[in-house]
Amino acid sequence: MITEKELRKEVARILGSGKRGEVPIENGLVLDVMTSGKTAWRFRFRENGKSRRKSLGDYPLVSLKDARTKRDEMRLAVLRGESIVRPARKAATLREVFEEWMANQIEPQFTEKYASILRIRMKPLLRDCGSMLAGEIKSSDILSVIRKVEAKEHYETAHRLKQLAGQVFRYAIATDNALMDPTYALRGALHAKNAKHYPRITDPARVGQLMRAIRDMGQSPVMRVLLALHAYTFVRPKELREAEWAEFDFDNALWRIPPEKMKMRRPHIVPLAKQVIDLLRGLYKLTGHGAYLFPAQTSMDGSRHISENAENKALRDRGYMRTEMVGHGFRGMASTLLHNAGWNSQVIEIQLSHIDSNSVRESYNDADYMDKRVEMMQWYADYLDALRDGAK
Repeated sequence: MITEKELRKEVARILGSGKRGEVPIENGLVLDVMTSGKTAWRFRFRENGKSRRKSLGDYPLVSLKDARTKRDEMRLAVLRGESIVRPARKAATLREVFEEWMANQIEPQFTEKYASILRIRMKPLLRDCGSMLAGEIKSSDILSVIRKVEAKEHYETAHRLKQLAGQVFRYAIATDNALMDPTYALRGALHAKNAKHYPRITDPARVGQLMRAIRDMGQSPVMRVLLALHAYTFVRPKELREAEWAEFDFDNALWRIPPEKMKMRRPHIVPLAKQVIDLLRGLYKLTGHGAYLFPAQTSMDGSRHISENAENKALRDRGYMRTEMVGHGFRGMASTLLHNAGWNSQVIEIQLSHIDSNSVRESYNDADYMDKRVEMMQWYADYLDALRDGAK
């Protein structure tokens, strides 16, 4: 059996790797070692044919010996047919339901960062209603909390809190801790969300000035290419800074972005204009030795991409304040210019990855639909170049 000394050595090894890992003990007991440095005991078991996990506390607050004792108690309860996910016939508070939902539904499947975001988002509701029994919380209780969030004009946050609370209450229903979801009655009761419009430039003359500023950048040639590519392709900033050379098909002039990098979690194709191909071939000489098109300056081997602030800083260095243009603004700029030029709205929205190509196949067959996107992307690159060179 593993000793306390051996356990500390394993924890140090995992933390040194920079990745999340686990130290298996025995009989279902594991120590979850997170990148933040937090270490927590988990007991894995099966209940009603399903794999489950139960949190046993944080290490070293709960020692290896104590964790084994707790694990043995849980194993006996499971063998007796008792549920250890929640106390039998004991009503649970909202905080208890939330923690159980996190342990069973979120932490095993999602990143530690995402779990942390959910905890922060749930704080206002747990602060006011966390000690209340989940089954006794009314719609008015939740609305009272949401109104406090709205009073700060955090309307988007208020809607996300309601959505998260609904997920937790549906879990409470499934685990017999509630009979209804009180958030359901709040439909239409919240303040409308603010439409989020990123600063962008849409006046053709000013777009030309922007393209000249990018062309004439005296700083890093890599950042000059990044801004130019963003203008020509108008993908989301995250998709561009995480772009990898393996995603580009130079023979067919296509950029295939995998679903895990897309906001909508579906693959996306970006037809590449001739200008984009030329930029990429030049960039390859600078960064082609690594995985990413735009590696971090501190990543000598190109194994890490640039930060999310790098692009906006480059725009600031060219004199564009965050109130007039940001990286995400290239998308709004393209949408406005293409619509004003008379391009089909569906084709534009598909290229922006706002709608799925499957939804428009009644209007276009696959070949015609892709041909229109290829044509539009080349026209747009030519149009930006014309504006840059002084055309109206």
